[in-house]
Amino acid sequence: MRFLVCLGALCAVLSVIHSCDTEIFVHIEAGPSVDQEIVDRLKSIPLPEGFLVSGDPSSREGFTLAVTTVDWENPLPTGAHPDAFVEPPVKTKLLERVWYVPAVPFLCEAIDLNELDESDVFELKSLEDIALPSRGLSVNGLYPGDEGYPYHRDTVVYLRTGPAGAAGTAGASDRDRKEVFQLLAAWFESVPGPAAPPAILWFGGVGDVMPGRGVSELLASPGGLEAVFSDTLPYLQRPDVLAGNLEGAVTLRGSPAAKSYTFRFRPEILALLKKAGFDYLSITNNHSYDFGEVGFLDTLRHLQDAGLGTSGAGADLARSVVPSSFTADGREIRILSMGAYPPERNGFDGEKTAAAGATKPGILWADESGIAAAASTFSDQAFDVVMVHGGVEWTTEPSPEQRELYRRLIDLGADAVIGSHPHYLQGIEAYRGGLIAYSLGNFIFPGMEETDYGEESMVLLLGIVDGMIRYIEMVPVKIDGKTLSLDRTGAILTRVLERSAALN
Repeated sequence: MRFLVCLGALCAVLSVIHSCDTEIFVHIEAGPSVDQEIVDRLKSIPLPEGFLVSGDPSSREGFTLAVTTVDWENPLPTGAHPDAFVEPPVKTKLLERVWYVPAVPFLCEAIDLNELDESDVFELKSLEDIALPSRGLSVNGLYPGDEGYPYHRDTVVYLRTGPAGAAGTAGASDRDRKEVFQLLAAWFESVPGPAAPPAILWFGGVGDVMPGRGVSELLASPGGLEAVFSDTLPYLQRPDVLAGNLEGAVTLRGSPAAKSYTFRFRPEILALLKKAGFDYLSITNNHSYDFGEVGFLDTLRHLQDAGLGTSGAGADLARSVVPSSFTADGREIRILSMGAYPPERNGFDGEKTAAAGATKPGILWADESGIAAAASTFSDQAFDVVMVHGGVEWTTEPSPEQRELYRRLIDLGADAVIGSHPHYLQGIEAYRGGLIAYSLGNFIFPGMEETDYGEESMVLLLGIVDGMIRYIEMVPVKIDGKTLSLDRTGAILTRVLERSAALN
């Protein structure tokens, strides 16, 4: 059964009394549910000359200011003194707006309120009270602050005039009353309005991006973006920051390493990926050294030239520890990548070959010193994302070592940990206020047709307000060779939720 949160009425009445010595007294009467902060705010605004606050609660004649709440269940002002709304308001002003959000468990399938069925239960909570393991739903595709978003409680002040000759203004002419009203109206306009609508910062994450085996050529052709990404493209271009894991070197130089698979791409691919929506590409993986140190350094240079962020990789260890920073409307997302993948059967050992040293180019490795270095970059003033290339390939469950490392990063201050390397989607865990996506699987990766789950993918969207995750949207994606499309069967999402439930 669906239900709404019932809100108590909020009211305050300010009565104006015109005394015989021409001073105009303002009486403030607050009911038991009045937000004292709003009353204090009204009292703190200097009144016009000749106006004073009165302590007399019995006088209600003259000019009246009535403050009350208006919400989605009760669109008319209520709760004020019975005489406060006898006449139409001359002026009305919004003082405060509190946004409410349909809240569900974070593993609920729905993204929007309209996707719930009759058996689903949700609760309307204020946006600031949404926290993992709960998350918010959009409403008809709208979010708090969007025009037409329905769920908010408003605190409104109404300015009205009493009848001519009423007590408190006795003997005053209509002209005098008009002049007094104009003074009060000017003060009324100076009352501060509500704070700006909440700014939702959106982070998007996907898994392994390997634009080889014909993908680069298709992307570069006329209409190539639409051909490859089709109906997933709006979800890639929607977030403020979109990050993925680039599986391979961007270079025209170097010799392939002695390993099972080596991947490299022409520099032109980066501009196409940026056009698709990518802002950040992690390279702390087992393919960044596929063409040796020269290929690794070329990759760093080409990413910088393309205006794409990366981190956890540098010309030396000191530079590999610097996170990428993205700012939108004064809000910051920091991303730091790390390597934690096990040695390959072919003998390739990333920790020995690709890890950065004091003077050696390479990647930040998740050993004790690397973890400590990562933790030193976390900030309460930013939303910190750690992208880890770790775990065991071709598995649907995170290894014990994987869980221990990713949880430890949250314990140390990360807000979200995004994993890659297993090539399969693994579960998502809410842990101590943070979110762990153990593996987002493949994203662009042709040649996965013969694997069990290698063509199942996802765009993970996190809506962040005041540094905390308030929205989580899991957008399932199906890979078909060189192309992608939204999975509308529900099968991929159901499997991810089942794997996640086992973790939570």
